[in-house]
Amino acid sequence: MKKSTLLAIGILVSIIFIITIFTNKIDVYDKKIKHTKEIDAIQDFICYSNVLEEVKNNKRNYYKLVKTNEFYESISRRYRLYLGDNKHQSNLLGRNPFPAFIEYKIESPTDNEINYIKKIHDNSYSTIENYPIPKSIEYFKVTGKYINWDNLKRNDINENGTVKEEFLRKENLNEESIYNGSCIIVIVDEGEGYVVDYYEILNEFYGEVYR
Repeated sequence: MKKSTLLAIGILVSIIFIITIFTNKIDVYDKKIKHTKEIDAIQDFICYSNVLEEVKNNKRNYYKLVKTNEFYESISRRYRLYLGDNKHQSNLLGRNPFPAFIEYKIESPTDNEINYIKKIHDNSYSTIENYPIPKSIEYFKVTGKYINWDNLKRNDINENGTVKEEFLRKENLNEESIYNGSCIIVIVDEGEGYVVDYYEILNEFYGEVYR
C-alpha cells in the first residue's frame, strides 16, 4: 500500500476518533425554570424528592418509574450531570434518602451545623473531578415531622410538598411511623438560578419517634 494511501487512512481514522470523543457526551437535563428565590427551589425539592411517575419506553414497550421534571428543575447542574439522563437512577444528593415531610418549617442552621455540612459538602465535589465550586452557597435547615417513603405520586402531596393526610390514612400510617427530625439543605447558584446541590440529615432523624 502506498504511503499516501496509509497517510490518508491515518488522517481519516484520527478525524473519526476526534469526532467520537466530542460527540460522546453525557446527556444532562436542560433546565427550563430559573428560581429567583431560594425558598422556591427548596419547596420544589421537598415536594418532588420522593415522587415518581410512570413513563413509557417506546423502544421496549414497557413502563418505568422515573423522577419528575420538577425534581430536576430543583437540583444543580452538578447533580444532574451525576445522574445523566437516567431518570430512574436512585443516586442521592446526600448520604441518606430524603424524608417525606408531613409538616415542616424552614429556618437558619446554627454555626456548628453550618461548619458540619460545609466540610461534607466540600468533600462531595470529589465525585466529579475539577468541577468548579459555586461562589454563591447558602445553608437552610428544614425541621419537621416525616415518614420514610420514596414512592409517592403527584396526588399524594400538597403544594408545599407535605404528604397529604389522605395518603397517611390510606396506608394506615400511625404515630409510630412518624418521626421528628431536621436536615440541612445546601443552595447554590451556578448561573441557572437557585438550586439544591446537597443535603445532610442530622442525627436526630434516626432517633426520636413522634408520639
